[in-house]
Amino acid sequence: GEALLAASLTEVNVDGTRGDGEFAEDAIRADFLSAFRAGDYAAAVGHGEDLLVLPAYTFEDELNLGKAYLRSGAYTKANAVFRELQAREGGVPAEATYLLGLSLLSQNDVAAGLAELDKVQPTAGAKLYEKARQLRDANWE
Repeated sequence: GEALLAASLTEVNVDGTRGDGEFAEDAIRADFLSAFRAGDYAAAVGHGEDLLVLPAYTFEDELNLGKAYLRSGAYTKANAVFRELQAREGGVPAEATYLLGLSLLSQNDVAAGLAELDKVQPTAGAKLYEKARQLRDANWE
């Protein structure tokens, strides 16, 4: 009985409606992506925040919410998300560090932003490291 239920009963709709086979988080992720790509960052933030109250949210969902905060100008919230991801084991610390540096630079906190970018090492991946290096090497005077 328990094994059959565990294998067969996988969907619970959080909005109280009957489902069409799509999980709630998949629909919210699709809405988030659509809003973000359309440049509606306030809507993307709303969808991202909705997603983070579901038990199936991922580190990627948190990272994307941080990006939406960043694009909407909610730097304090973006910084908090990126710092939390940096500290969390199994998270995405290199990308979170890069994005925190970018956020701090966007707030004209050049010293703190550059310090974060200095933490991005080649082991983070060539593309991310190169982006961090370009930002570090820009003229910030």
